[in-house]
Amino acid sequence: MRCSGPVAFMAALTLARYNIDVRVIDVHSRRIQTGHAGGIQPRTQEVLQTLNIHHHLDILGKHVSGMAFWANNDLGQLDCTYVGQEVQTTTPFPWILSVPQRETERAFDEELQAHGYQVDRPVELINFTYVEDDP
Repeated sequence: MRCSGPVAFMAALTLARYNIDVRVIDVHSRRIQTGHAGGIQPRTQEVLQTLNIHHHLDILGKHVSGMAFWANNDLGQLDCTYVGQEVQTTTPFPWILSVPQRETERAFDEELQAHGYQVDRPVELINFTYVEDDP
């Protein structure tokens, strides 16, 4: 599996937890240092909890429970047009968990290692041929 952020890590860890052999590769020589996926939605937090990762991220992250919208008024000044709750549904995690992507990937990486897997770096998949097993 080519590692491409938290989604690929989640897929690899899920396979590993079900004892399905997986090889995780990443073209980069080291784990990401900056990121794009900084907000983790409540349902994803529930899944991360089942994968034994949520508690690591919760310690490092911030709970974002409210939001505000701002708009320019006729005088060119900013007016607050809305203040409200970020999450509108009933959930054990009524907030967005804001945590750097590097920390999310580190938590996945460490949990994969606990299952006996490592991310092979730098490795790139150049060609792949699927061969069906004989029945």
